[in-house]
Amino acid sequence: MAKLNFRTIQFLLWVLTYLVVFFYCYYKFESLAMTIVYSVIVSTIYLLTVYGNSHFLIPRYFRKNKFQYFVYAILFMAAVTAIRMWLENWIFFGLMEYKWFFNFQSEHFSFSAATIIFAFLFGALLRISLDHFSLLHREQERKNQQVAAELNLLKSQVQPHFLFNALNNIYYLAYMKSDLAPESIARLSDIMRYFVEEATKEWVSVQAELDFIKDYIEVERIRLPHNLKIQWTYAGDVGEQLIPPIVFIPLVENAFKHGVDKVKENNEVQIGVEVNKNELTFTVRNLIHHNNGHGNPGTGLANLRKRLTLLYEDNFTLTTTQQVDHYIAQLSIPL
Repeated sequence: MAKLNFRTIQFLLWVLTYLVVFFYCYYKFESLAMTIVYSVIVSTIYLLTVYGNSHFLIPRYFRKNKFQYFVYAILFMAAVTAIRMWLENWIFFGLMEYKWFFNFQSEHFSFSAATIIFAFLFGALLRISLDHFSLLHREQERKNQQVAAELNLLKSQVQPHFLFNALNNIYYLAYMKSDLAPESIARLSDIMRYFVEEATKEWVSVQAELDFIKDYIEVERIRLPHNLKIQWTYAGDVGEQLIPPIVFIPLVENAFKHGVDKVKENNEVQIGVEVNKNELTFTVRNLIHHNNGHGNPGTGLANLRKRLTLLYEDNFTLTTTQQVDHYIAQLSIPL
């Protein structure tokens, strides 16, 4: 986009240059034919001078041998000045019999040489600008690649952690010879399919992410001896909006890790999804069991915050609060 805009600026500058030359010549010559011919010649000469320096001389010689560059630069400007003076003399002094100025006199040479030098220097300025934009583009690409690598690393840290917990659950069911083990394996299969097919994408639908969380909850629920009450609430148009994958699961994992006690019967987790204008808010609310506590939420939320910072910079909110006997984790991200 920056390259396209810079090309547009160059085009507009050349149009402006042509118009300035055209109106100046029309004022001087008072002849439309002579004005058009002279404007085309001068604009072409300037274009040749600017891009000859910026796209040929500087890249080919300046960075390798500065003395050689200056020698070729002088020869180049002398040749362009001579070509311009010859063309102007042939057309205006010869064909059109315009006897003033274009007759190889000192005034003709001084004006031609000065404008060619100015155009040559403008070519150097253009080369500096092009190199600067190219450097900015490469730096942005490098940052994008670094961010992508860090995001992939943070996402990959979620998968082994989750898989370890899920396999522990299945091991427990198998050890107890529970009939729920096959169902748990099927759920885990769906979850791993999500990791392989969806989590590698840059964006997924909200609905796909919520389906993944529901599979995760069912895997966790199977190992609990008592009933677990899960309450879902929705507000706004929840469904096909796009979000980064596996951004909600650390909040749900945290609730199961610290807010669900296997020896108690009153376990409950409330999950809310709200879409308001261009923002999505995901809230997890769970009971506090004092023997579990929430003093150290672990690496899950810390990794999530790092990942969100890479994705959204400061344009998100991730909060954790305690209200009497409930712990609330809430994430708001732009859509």
